[in-house]
Amino acid sequence: MSDIPPGQPKIHGLIQNLATSLTDSISGATQSWKTKPWNVLGVGRQPTDEERRLSEQAKQERETQNRRIQIRLLLRQKRYSEVATIAANLADEELAAIAVVGLADFEAEEYKANPQPYAIQADCLYRLAHGYSVSASKALQAFFYRVDDGEARKIFLSRMEQEHWQYMALNGLSSAEDLLVLSCEMDAHFGTSLSESHFASIWKALASDEVKQYKLLGNILGDPEPLDLRYAHTPSLVSANIKMRAVALADNFPPDQRERLLVYAAEDSCDDVSLFATQKLMHYWSSPEGKNPPWLEPFPMLNLNLNFYLANMAAAFQWMDGEDDEEEVQTCLLELERLRLGIKYAGEHMEHSLLATLKDQLAQVERQCQVLSQKRCGSLQKLVNRICAALDIPAAIVDFTENNHMTACYLVGTGRIAVARDLLLTNEPLSEALMSTLLHEVLHMEQDVQTIRLICDSLDITYGQHSRELKQLMELYSESVGYAPEPIFLLAVLRMRDDRPLSPAQRSRAERLYKGSLDSSHLHERATRLEARLEKIEKAKATLESGEKDCDLLLCLKDNRGLAQLFQKGRVPLILLDELSDCKAEVERTLHELAAALPAEQREAFQSFKKDKIDLAIALFSQGVVKPFAGTMKRIKHVLLQVIKEECRKLNRSLVITRRQGYHEDEAYYITDRTHIIVKALRKGWYKMN
Repeated sequence: MSDIPPGQPKIHGLIQNLATSLTDSISGATQSWKTKPWNVLGVGRQPTDEERRLSEQAKQERETQNRRIQIRLLLRQKRYSEVATIAANLADEELAAIAVVGLADFEAEEYKANPQPYAIQADCLYRLAHGYSVSASKALQAFFYRVDDGEARKIFLSRMEQEHWQYMALNGLSSAEDLLVLSCEMDAHFGTSLSESHFASIWKALASDEVKQYKLLGNILGDPEPLDLRYAHTPSLVSANIKMRAVALADNFPPDQRERLLVYAAEDSCDDVSLFATQKLMHYWSSPEGKNPPWLEPFPMLNLNLNFYLANMAAAFQWMDGEDDEEEVQTCLLELERLRLGIKYAGEHMEHSLLATLKDQLAQVERQCQVLSQKRCGSLQKLVNRICAALDIPAAIVDFTENNHMTACYLVGTGRIAVARDLLLTNEPLSEALMSTLLHEVLHMEQDVQTIRLICDSLDITYGQHSRELKQLMELYSESVGYAPEPIFLLAVLRMRDDRPLSPAQRSRAERLYKGSLDSSHLHERATRLEARLEKIEKAKATLESGEKDCDLLLCLKDNRGLAQLFQKGRVPLILLDELSDCKAEVERTLHELAAALPAEQREAFQSFKKDKIDLAIALFSQGVVKPFAGTMKRIKHVLLQVIKEECRKLNRSLVITRRQGYHEDEAYYITDRTHIIVKALRKGWYKMN
């Protein structure tokens, strides 16, 4: 390796930091850090089925990740035919969407004005639309909007009549929801009404597979993963008439599946759909079966009257700001958005002096937002006090957090709830999302209180004579949660307990909560580690986008060992290496052009530079010669940002799954769903409190 100019790190610092944050216990990102490779667990020991499954899962995730990067870079290089070939053989919905969106990256007006520049892309979409892959319906939709709506309609109806689409939906070769969305969009465009008959035809085709039918209803009603954990509602573009049919068809499924379908339907933006689903849910929650769902033990918040009482508090809540405060909040939010966009622009265009000024201004606005957030915590505290009093638990202390990976969180063992700053600064009085999340976290505190009360009962603690048992109480709590509770919170629980033992029903639930804490205590540590790594990666991403390390980026072209560390066993996709190779060639061409423009004597000195060409480029860049290398820098950034985004995506998903498996979440998310729906119903005026 050539010598590196003075002041430059021997290994590219940015990439090295990224590699450290992404490869530190990298198996944790795929939820497999607890499983060691079989060959280090014992000589000759064969891997277990679970170890094989996790290994295969990790391998598939790496392959999918690399394929996403490959497709995006091929699109950037305008190698459309290669993208279409890949898309024609895909079984992954998301990869297909990435490929098709890239192929359709032009406007319909541009195509009509001059189709020639987009002929290859249009032909790729046309061929894909006739195929038998998950890309087919997506490509036809793009063809409908970008190229020829009439021809797209002919293709769609012909394939529907020949039952191609029905066959593909049944065999996993096409998304049934995609087909219905396209049918609804064509109805709206051409003034027809065929989508309901298309829905009936597809539903009939899936009759032999109830799982696929259930998944279709879930997707129509906004459930992105009907067979997996519950995620946020994802609006569907299917018409309201079909959604109403889906709500009615939910009655064909068992109570737990039916309830899940209706919960998602109740979040629909169409009031007719939402009200229909809400009415069905209220009827179910009022029934003997709904009052005590078999998959949950009884607990206070299952009482529908209490749910309504607490939700009514939220529906009537207003921030205790004056008009001036609200105006200041909105000004701050707008200023934050302006400055963040400005910083991104300055970073992309390498305007470093402007970047420094904008960052100073952003820090000032951030401090102002912190003051406003603290004031709003005071408003929210009064509401939380009333909620906690209704649940017969100590008042939780409300604070705000700037952690953007969560809406709110209960800090176990502390009696504290942290709410995301952005939610506190919303211009709504109190959103359904915030209220349902708040009750979710208060329920975690109630679970915490019941666990402490169970331990108190087992030690036969009497308030006022409890000093001798406190050490043992803390030890037993630590065994369950992993650390001791805060003394102030513990004393507040003891005082409110007032020496009352748990009832038999309360004790049964508390014992289950205590055991559950023992079984899931490792999940808290896992989530903490995921959050820490995600925060590091996002900081690195922000640094990369800001332009602070632009000079260092050129080092990637002479030593990609740091980049190799971002991938398992250093297997960097060839498409990335090709892109970096092209960037290196670009730098060399730029240096040649710069030399050619110099006077003869300066050109000779320029060409006599004995170090590596990249070192020469770094030296020039560090002395302010930026513009000639700007295009290459953008290409390098694009490569690295694709890698970072993929890791963020993987870690975010792992974090969601870990949290959903964590501290007694079944109960908490059940109440989250209920509260969200009831608050909305009250605000809409569908139900009235006496």
